[in-house]
Amino acid sequence: MKTLKELYLANLREFSRDGMALFFTVAFPVLFILLFGMLFRNPGKFDDTVGIVLEDQGPVGGQIAAMLESLPQGQPGQDAEANPFAKMIFERGSQADLADKLQKGEIQALVIIPAGTSAAAAAGQPTDIQLQVDQSSQVFAPFIRGVLESVVKQADPVASKVQPTLNVAVKPVLADSLKPIDYIIPGILAMSIMQLGLFATAQPLIALRTQGVLKRLGATPLPRSTLLVAYVALRLTIALVQMGIIVGVGMVVFDVSMVGNWFALVGWMMLGSLMFIAIGFFIAAISKTEESGNAITNLVNFPMLFLTGIFFPISGLPTLIQPIIKALPLTYTVDALKQTMIGAPPINAPLVNFGVQAVWLVAMTGLAIRYFKWDTR
Repeated sequence: MKTLKELYLANLREFSRDGMALFFTVAFPVLFILLFGMLFRNPGKFDDTVGIVLEDQGPVGGQIAAMLESLPQGQPGQDAEANPFAKMIFERGSQADLADKLQKGEIQALVIIPAGTSAAAAAGQPTDIQLQVDQSSQVFAPFIRGVLESVVKQADPVASKVQPTLNVAVKPVLADSLKPIDYIIPGILAMSIMQLGLFATAQPLIALRTQGVLKRLGATPLPRSTLLVAYVALRLTIALVQMGIIVGVGMVVFDVSMVGNWFALVGWMMLGSLMFIAIGFFIAAISKTEESGNAITNLVNFPMLFLTGIFFPISGLPTLIQPIIKALPLTYTVDALKQTMIGAPPINAPLVNFGVQAVWLVAMTGLAIRYFKWDTR
């Protein structure tokens, strides 16, 4: 155990001297958080169009529709510049016509007030006001949900009771009180895991081998397994530090909410980190030089950076590349983290996310063991 501790500390000192590894594992994710947080912290005015299907003929349905349509007018005496709804448009129509417009992207959300809403509310029977919203609208979707919930609550004749009669049923929805930065943080976490395996695992290993350090370490009396365990243990520690920094910055600077289980989040982080560390070992195993390792690393990095849902939903990407998206391991890491942190609608079941990452972990570990070399021969 003492030997493992000394090797762990030696690896830590070696890692702390690697400026590129430090940048991509710590500074790079934090820069992304600050950039996107500042961009989306204040969404300003929305110029989106919202469709209203008013099927209810009673006073409650009419009140909800009227309250929504009055939002662009603002409060009496309110400056138009201070009204975030000033440029929004509310359009009434049939469900078929407005649903078609939503599908084509001509409107961004659709509110459906079903027939019998007023009668059900008067009788104390629970009724759903339906909100359909474009899931690619990462800023607008949670905003319009919060607006509609507030309006429905005001129109509910028994809102003061513990169990309200009017509720908002959203399809799809990301999470309660979700802000754009809340949606981005899990993606940044997943990206940091990937960078840990690619830039902070593969690249240093290749450099150590080309410099002859691995060969000398392998010739010592120390078991090679102890050397590798110390190397992996440091990377897992870094993963936990990354999580603390990223989530901490999000919470302190941008008031990011965490709706899931912390232990589950740590579990997914550890699984994802082990998977990408194994991928990093495999890249190091098949790379003969630092130049070839850098090329392979970038070849792996860029597709996963933009095709796995880190910055935008993968459902909005072309159907033609969906098979590629499903083949990328980071897709399942991002999905698992978003489900855990913000309660995002699942792309895959948790068991599927776990199974795919476990398969990648086992496969990459086996290939890394098979092809890994301690010297340049």
